[in-house]
Amino acid sequence: MKKKDLYLLLLILIVLLGALLRLFYIMHHSVWHDEATRISILKFRLDELSSAVRIRTSTPPLNYYLAYFWSRLIGHSDLSLRLYSFAFSMLSIPLFYLIGLRFLSRQAGLIASFLAAISPFYVYYSQEFSEYSLLLFLSLLSLYFFLSFIRRPLALTGLLYVLCSLLAFYTHYYAGVMFVVQNIFFLLLILLRRKRSGLKSWLLTQLALLLFCTPFISRLFFATSFYTASPRPPLINLFFSFGAFVFAYSYFKGITIIMIPFLIMALATYGLLYIHSLRFLRDSRVLFLNLHLFLSVLLAFAVSWLVHNYVLRGVIFASAGLYLLIGLALSRIRRPAVFIIALVMVSAVSAASLFHYYFIFQKEDWRSAAGYIEVNLQEYDTVMVYPGTLSGFYHYFPEKGCVRGIPLGYANDLDMLRQAANASVMDISRYNMDELVAMPLAERHSRRLWVVTGHQEYDPEDPLMSYVAERYQLVEQRDFSAVQVFLFDLDTSVI
Repeated sequence: MKKKDLYLLLLILIVLLGALLRLFYIMHHSVWHDEATRISILKFRLDELSSAVRIRTSTPPLNYYLAYFWSRLIGHSDLSLRLYSFAFSMLSIPLFYLIGLRFLSRQAGLIASFLAAISPFYVYYSQEFSEYSLLLFLSLLSLYFFLSFIRRPLALTGLLYVLCSLLAFYTHYYAGVMFVVQNIFFLLLILLRRKRSGLKSWLLTQLALLLFCTPFISRLFFATSFYTASPRPPLINLFFSFGAFVFAYSYFKGITIIMIPFLIMALATYGLLYIHSLRFLRDSRVLFLNLHLFLSVLLAFAVSWLVHNYVLRGVIFASAGLYLLIGLALSRIRRPAVFIIALVMVSAVSAASLFHYYFIFQKEDWRSAAGYIEVNLQEYDTVMVYPGTLSGFYHYFPEKGCVRGIPLGYANDLDMLRQAANASVMDISRYNMDELVAMPLAERHSRRLWVVTGHQEYDPEDPLMSYVAERYQLVEQRDFSAVQVFLFDLDTSVI
């Protein structure tokens, strides 16, 4: 068998492995709050979609338009929408190979595609409906055409670079950080090589990007204005960002002593391989991958520090720099025994994190919480759901008259959405508790009250819980993986 055919066969096996890992337990986790919010947007008509995205999310609308047509063709079920993310995650795997093949080496590209296939970070977001798998795919295309344009500034390559970059920005605003990093690298090339060839063509591409991104700038300021009252993200989130590229976000939830050895092994393995890749830092391609990895995260965090909101998963595109650098480092190991040991250790780190994600980690279990209430619901019961969590609850619980949002629910209605966007739905301290709780219960002649909280830690000092606990008898309390359900008997007063 020719070497070229062998690499192709290995790539096919890697893609199949990636598909297996992404399809395994794809419906095991419940749809959680953010995912349910995204899914609910797709229920709007096509002409309402842009307004719904603008009001309900802080991201551009491209992902929702693509998912809208996907849902009309494939279906609107949870599985079909998760397969939407799965599809873009799968397309990203061979892209790693193509980038490595074109700009590093065939072996480096193959290893990078293998790392992408077994990446817990990528598996995690391939199994929920979100924009992050699409962002990764489009950012890889942008990366490929950017490096191609740097090597040979052809008009077609520049056009494809602008197109893919714009689509990435229309998917998530963090893609704008990628443009800044690319400009910094291009300026460094001019300074290091002392040549200005291609400068005019490059400026034209950046002018086109700026022109077509401008319509979304006002939307960006509108989206970030919601978070200015929130605390600034802690610096530890920088560590979590790079750690998530190796372990996935789920690994940091419920960490135990047993998991610490895997953390140490991962840090040692990836650390040594990264240090090995620095031997080739004089190569401009290696320099760019380092900028793409580190500077992208640092710039995104710096901007988030100003607007008080850091989205770790939004820098998923930066992880490509890590996998390509590790692929390069592994491909340059000349001793077969050392290469096999290093590859096994990297695989073991991913395997441990994937095991934790599949069998230990749990997202908010709205499926079980809503199912439990529906089975045990009695006539004249009232269900009150905390602000910011109605999407997860309504996804599994039919919209009945007994459900009341606190203080404002999100319905599938644009007027209601606009009211929600202009209201401080997370702050219930300014509401009169008698009007919020007692009067609705009296109007429904309710005998029992269900209180559902999620997407936040339960706080006994919360105004609503304090009010209810002081006046009614707590009959039952259940926890469904970060979703708490409380049942109060209204016929038995504790006063």
